[in-house]
Amino acid sequence: MREEGNTPAGLGKKESVLLTKLKKDTKREHICAHARKVFHRAFPKSVCEKCGWDKHTQVCHIKPVEGFSGEDTVGAINHISNLLGLCPNCHWEFDKRIWNISELDLSNRRNGVDSSETVHTPDLSGAV
Repeated sequence: MREEGNTPAGLGKKESVLLTKLKKDTKREHICAHARKVFHRAFPKSVCEKCGWDKHTQVCHIKPVEGFSGEDTVGAINHISNLLGLCPNCHWEFDKRIWNISELDLSNRRNGVDSSETVHTPDLSGAV
């Protein structure tokens, strides 16, 4: 949650928008477009974090968008620690709960993160 009047450090105007302020019919579209932008900025040469396929990846939320409150910001939902790059097959399997996030080793994300960088592990308490 964010405190009133404070924009979290490093977040632009779009990232600090509260979910409750987005129109219902464009909410999902706005969140997904922003997630792709955040993810591809961090990982320009992404590969599937489950199987390693590098032809096409989709951005997936670890904690589903529906798991956030209306008081959460788009920037919080789309924080890089809540995003995964998955091929279409692995993304479908993840959404259908065929495999769990705990099966991945995210300690050294191979999608271009410098191994000297700290990769923050998300709070997975609300993740499937």
